[in-house]
Amino acid sequence: MDFVVLFIDVCLFKRGPQHVPASRFLLVLSLIAYALVGEVLLSVEADWWVAALQVAVEAVLLLAFTGVVLFLAG
Repeated sequence: MDFVVLFIDVCLFKRGPQHVPASRFLLVLSLIAYALVGEVLLSVEADWWVAALQVAVEAVLLLAFTGVVLFLAG
């Protein structure tokens, strides 16, 4: 529950992203939450399998873009 409060504080600019601990578990948990919310929102307009495909492509593109930016930033 502390992580939910932490992410809300980051969204409200009360804390910065440097306060989020580096954790693969937290990354996977955030990605799962992102995918679930995306699936729910996209399934309103499309079939569930089309929404799932869109969420998967979106997540891969997001991770790739983030990886490239972090690589270029060093």
